[in-house]
Amino acid sequence: MKPAPFAYERPTDLDQALLLLDRHGPEAKPLAGGQSLLPMLALRMVRPAVLVDLNRLEGMARLEVGDGRVVVGPLVRHQAAVESAALRQEMPALAEAAAWIGHREIRNRGTILGSLAHADPAAELPAVAVAFGAELVLAKAGSQRVVPAEEFFLGFFTTALAPGELLVSCRWPLGALGRAGTFREFSLRDGDFALAAVAAGLVVGADGAVSEVGVALAGMGTGPVRSRKAEAELIGRKPTEGTLLEFAAAVLAEAEPADDLRATADYRSRLARELIVEALTASLQRTAEGGHERA
Repeated sequence: MKPAPFAYERPTDLDQALLLLDRHGPEAKPLAGGQSLLPMLALRMVRPAVLVDLNRLEGMARLEVGDGRVVVGPLVRHQAAVESAALRQEMPALAEAAAWIGHREIRNRGTILGSLAHADPAAELPAVAVAFGAELVLAKAGSQRVVPAEEFFLGFFTTALAPGELLVSCRWPLGALGRAGTFREFSLRDGDFALAAVAAGLVVGADGAVSEVGVALAGMGTGPVRSRKAEAELIGRKPTEGTLLEFAAAVLAEAEPADDLRATADYRSRLARELIVEALTASLQRTAEGGHERA
């Protein structure tokens, strides 16, 4: 199929792009990598009156690691995260998650913020944003606001973005949890969406008890699944295999996996349980090695 007719704008600075999005409101769609948007256009699942191409915006492809945080701009491609040595050291889960996305051709075009804004419940990066406490910066003409990742993802392909707003940055805090972070996924074929995936970080104190933990699931509900209650109950406990299995069960009690042609809900839950324990065990190893991936 072919897309429905649309107007095309290609601004060269962010202010101009925001004015265009504000002028056209819900009738406009921003285009960065287009790896999700273009198939939807071709199938006429979306019919915007205007496409606002962001690819000529200057300074929007910055991936900054330092000063206590990771900052990702709207034109940072997935492959840039995969190849960033600084990111692999300071927040390895983000680099690992990006490596699972599609194939290299897709990673060379698709953008990190585009994936977050698309909010596919099976996508990797929303889970990483939620697990490690990311903040998303949303801009519109004349204003900005900051939304925590846990408040940004509202449901199935639904986010806190309002008409005329653009996701212009995602910021992750740096620290021991991020350096110890891991990402685990299971899919039927290379490049497929996950049947289940886990972004996880776990840090223990000098007494061997859990001092920090963050876990979010992909493919197990209408958006990223995180259980603050289960995490609070794990703090202060020794991370034995039995304790981690109990924790996994508590997290999964808040998940809503679905049956589909690829797997049953029960299979997804059993798979996610194993992935949670595997990811937390790997995170423990990173904690023992100093909280980050060793060369």
